[in-house]
Amino acid sequence: FLQRLSCRTAMASRHLLLGALCVCCVGAWVPSTVTSKAHTRPTLLTATASGSHTEIDYRQQIKSLSGILQDMKEDIAELKVAASQLQQLELDDPTLADVGSGQDAQLLRTAVAEAKAACDIFGSSSAQSKMAWEEVDATAAHLGDGELHHPSFRYSAAALKAHHTYNAVVDAQLLQDTVKAVETIENLAHFVKVETHRLNEKNSNPMP
Repeated sequence: FLQRLSCRTAMASRHLLLGALCVCCVGAWVPSTVTSKAHTRPTLLTATASGSHTEIDYRQQIKSLSGILQDMKEDIAELKVAASQLQQLELDDPTLADVGSGQDAQLLRTAVAEAKAACDIFGSSSAQSKMAWEEVDATAAHLGDGELHHPSFRYSAAALKAHHTYNAVVDAQLLQDTVKAVETIENLAHFVKVETHRLNEKNSNPMP
């Protein structure tokens, strides 16, 4: 499932960068089914020079968002279940996700702590978070090859005050944040459904 989700994430960026649903731990994405169904609904709006949009534009955007949310409904439900189950496994036995105690593990633990702290402090799409995750990637790339990468530490003090578990890459709090993010998208889907109905009713029964 996670491999399938990762592939769909790449497609999502093209669909949602213009009118993205942004959440802290989970980047909003659209499953691959969107590309096969995209012709059935309007495309997302692009910015205009004047910045003005009409009621037709608003209806179009609601319709597009409704279609996207409908297409990703099943995957969102699967993601929520998978994250919840993984969280419970880690809570039941924290050693399952423990990175270990060797030199490699310590470097990875610190780099991951920096990345999580940067996301908490500056936001997951910030330049600081991008730099921190580049350090994680560089550290992880050299694990076990004898060429240890020593990350530079910028947010260590903040990391100690944050709410994650730093001896795990995918920690229970991160998974809990993911579940909450999914629930936010689920709530949005309900509101969009109501708004779609309202607009349809308004279109069917215009005011005199």
